[in-house]
Amino acid sequence: MDLPPFLNQNAHRPPPPLSGLAVRTPFLERGIHHLARITRESYLQWESSRRDGLLQRVDPRVKLLLLASFLVLVSLKRMLAPQLGIALLILLLFLGSRVDLAPLYRRILGAAFLFGVLVPLPSVLNLFTGGEPILPLLHLRRDYHLWLYHIPQTIGITREGLHGLALLTLRIANSVSFSLLVLHTTGFPELLKALRVLRVPESFIAVIALAYKYVFIFARTLEEMHLAKKSRLLGSLDAARTRGWAAERMAFFFHKTQGRCDEIFKAMRSRGFEHQVPGYTFRKLKSADWGAVLTAATVWLLFFYW
Repeated sequence: MDLPPFLNQNAHRPPPPLSGLAVRTPFLERGIHHLARITRESYLQWESSRRDGLLQRVDPRVKLLLLASFLVLVSLKRMLAPQLGIALLILLLFLGSRVDLAPLYRRILGAAFLFGVLVPLPSVLNLFTGGEPILPLLHLRRDYHLWLYHIPQTIGITREGLHGLALLTLRIANSVSFSLLVLHTTGFPELLKALRVLRVPESFIAVIALAYKYVFIFARTLEEMHLAKKSRLLGSLDAARTRGWAAERMAFFFHKTQGRCDEIFKAMRSRGFEHQVPGYTFRKLKSADWGAVLTAATVWLLFFYW
């Protein structure tokens, strides 16, 4: 018999928690959120480049040359100890430059794990690298020769393979770290001006600047279109109609991009553009910039002879 609500103890109990239920997000909406996150991270990058940190006070030309020289150093060192020392140096520079470490190191560790661990993971086996296995995984009856390949009787993980995997992971992590360090301590316009030090063609620099700005316009427009579409719907669309809408938006963005390029080119021509980008003027290097060059050269030589 059903009890009345005031006598039923279970009537006023809260519903069970929904922790076990997973909310599925559509693929298109995840892509929109990813583009929005890229836009937000770009603003965080501009904010960190304006802070009063260690590398923010250094001339962009100096930082670009230091980036190139230390990338060469990372690729030259073949031992783990110097690579770990370089990683510690980058961490100290991040702290001195007052850059947020958590979002940056998530990207660094993600790139290092993907390209330094997952991709070359089979190289730890003695099928690809020489050496005695320190962790046997499989024992065969005998050795096998398949054309140019030799399959040993005992297949396992070798010390040389682990060393190569760790070295590659540290190289990728240090290279990405140096690049993000320069990007997050230098404004994008100043970075483009500093590219002239490496003799990059001015027309190529102009294309990079226009493409960089259009990425954020594209992300914001796509997010607004998706929100406008969701606000006009009472329910959810099926997969076929969603794919059709995505294909229509792709064609729309293609035509809109072409029209935007024509408008920008006409605006540049009306302002006197004649296929030549005007040159940029640089200020003279200060004593702090020369001190940074001298310090970086000393550290570079110490790691080089380590």
